[in-house]
Amino acid sequence: MKTIGILTYYNNHLKTEQVVTNLLNRNDVSKIILFAQEFKERKKRQTLFHHRPNQLQGKHVEELVSFSNKLELVKWDGVSPPKNCDLYLIAGAGILPESSIIANQIVNIHPGIIPLSRGLDAFKWAILNKHDLGITMHYIDKEVDAGKVLKIFNTPVYRTDDIESLARRHYELEIYISSNFIDYLDSNELRNYPEQDANMRMPIELEEKLAQSFNEYKEYLFG
Repeated sequence: MKTIGILTYYNNHLKTEQVVTNLLNRNDVSKIILFAQEFKERKKRQTLFHHRPNQLQGKHVEELVSFSNKLELVKWDGVSPPKNCDLYLIAGAGILPESSIIANQIVNIHPGIIPLSRGLDAFKWAILNKHDLGITMHYIDKEVDAGKVLKIFNTPVYRTDDIESLARRHYELEIYISSNFIDYLDSNELRNYPEQDANMRMPIELEEKLAQSFNEYKEYLFG
């Protein structure tokens, strides 16, 4: 039986709600502590394609802890290391400062294959760059999306997909892995991918090319 710490925001957050709800159904989880740091809303920016659901549609963490007596809420400064858990999972957080990192205890589920698609908007960059699409489960360290990789899950792509259906499947896979990450802690997957720099948000002029890029991506995959 494990005590799991969820690193999230003191706010409404959909992924946190989905993952916590699923973890509560596991017999090997005795307690879940939500470490909620202050939520700072990002500067509004123009985007043509939303590849993830609106995370603000989720329950507030204050409401979440009323679901079960297995849940506890801790207001966290985001700087000091979280305490009193066997493992920690990132459900919502920016880049963590080195002072908060506990070696080989904080797991991140990154929506891209590391090191091909590091950083932000990994789904979009993978399609634009014709990279394999998938989810990486890894421990975090002081570098962005560069900690020890535990397991890589490829997202299935079908000939009948449009970009919206693939984005939905990709997000659903991320939630599934996040909800079942305990099952893969003994993995140690290595793949021979070239190193890539971490990406920033995709600029609007490149998003405009995504529709055409998606068709080219499927041609690349299926020939």
